[in-house]
Amino acid sequence: MLIEECNMFGTDGIRGKVNKGYLTCSQLKRLGWAIAKAFESLESKRILIGKDTRNSGDMMEAALASSLMAQGWEVYLGGVLPTPAVSLLLKECRASLGIVLSASHNPPEDNGIKIFHHDGAKLDDEQEKRIEQAYQEYEETLIPWMNLGKRVYWEKEGEERYIARLISAYSTINLSGKTIALDCAHGATFRIAPKVFASLGAEVVPIGISPNGKNINLNSGALHPGRLQKLVLTMEADIGFCYDGDGDRVICINEKGEIWDGDYILAALARYYFQQGKLQPPKVAATSMSNLGLEEYLKNQGIELVRTKVGDRYVFEAMKKEDLILGGEQSGHIILQDFSQTGDGIHTSLALVALMMQEEKKLSELVDGFQKFPQLIHNIPVPCKPPFHEIPGLEQAIHEVEKELEGKGRLVFRYSGTEDLLRIMVEGKDERKIQEIKSRLEEVIKKGFQKYPS
Repeated sequence: MLIEECNMFGTDGIRGKVNKGYLTCSQLKRLGWAIAKAFESLESKRILIGKDTRNSGDMMEAALASSLMAQGWEVYLGGVLPTPAVSLLLKECRASLGIVLSASHNPPEDNGIKIFHHDGAKLDDEQEKRIEQAYQEYEETLIPWMNLGKRVYWEKEGEERYIARLISAYSTINLSGKTIALDCAHGATFRIAPKVFASLGAEVVPIGISPNGKNINLNSGALHPGRLQKLVLTMEADIGFCYDGDGDRVICINEKGEIWDGDYILAALARYYFQQGKLQPPKVAATSMSNLGLEEYLKNQGIELVRTKVGDRYVFEAMKKEDLILGGEQSGHIILQDFSQTGDGIHTSLALVALMMQEEKKLSELVDGFQKFPQLIHNIPVPCKPPFHEIPGLEQAIHEVEKELEGKGRLVFRYSGTEDLLRIMVEGKDERKIQEIKSRLEEVIKKGFQKYPS
């Protein structure tokens, strides 16, 4: 059984409710100072800021930008850009750091801060700790007026460069005659994704492309694929892609209306790259939440699955350590390291479409023999996040479940790094048994948390 704890930054940067905690104007200015302080040794003091479509993005952008400029940093404002666009474009605008203001798949009232190093990778634990320390030691310092930073409006250029990079990577495919349905979740991909697929010749049928600052992810996008399922079937589309609010993940709908999560995508791409001799070494990185069925499918193909903690940052760290080209999460974060250092929903979509065209197959035909084990994932709201051994009755319950599974299933407990949730994952060959185990553990947890104030 795998137990994971989360750190202060969470699994994907800083995240919370707007105008609470770190996400008030005053605290954001303090955070901007801390970022400048933590990276004051960098020779270049240029930073690129992108954001999704939440109405809190403007306030957060202004607070961080003013604080950074007050410490002498030049701030490039990229406007609404997908998270992977910021990661990819840092070298193009010669920035030392990148910031994305987004809460990814979370509801509109949330927002967050993701920080990238100049190579496009998310900050590691040590770099995040440096920011935390600087934040705690905050003491406003004033620099001479002639050394203040300036802002550069880079919205149009940033979007155009990202689109050009995507189209250039797949310029050899012709999607004429293909119908592609998109759900952009009223988020950061709402302009870019339709343009990219249309430029490659596809007939694009988009939904979720009318952001108003308050509707991002609402009943749409990667967490709510039902609308796109219906659209794919109604329009007889060849494929559908659901993105989340910041565009770093994708969930697919095949031509039959079946949902493909990240495990299916990893299975299809890994099999193809391995057969082409591109998967060297023959390994794929995925998190503890990926299904045992993926592990078995890859093993039968001659490919090893390398497990990591949850979070695409940890997937990328494993990929870097083992020199892997492919990794991802069941949630739809897929990293193709020959293109990007982070999950990119649009690029992953293009990779799948290119595979379909190359093999002249429908999406449903790309992973013959891949069968998932029954798996239940349940989120339990919690008032706090105590160590698991302090929750009454939980250790005994875990011990009993592990004996029942007898090595033929998996059990994962973890606190969400982005929300006040405890996630349980139970997996095994007997669906009825894992349903009973999930219900039993849920009762133990709810009873155990009665000792903690709400």
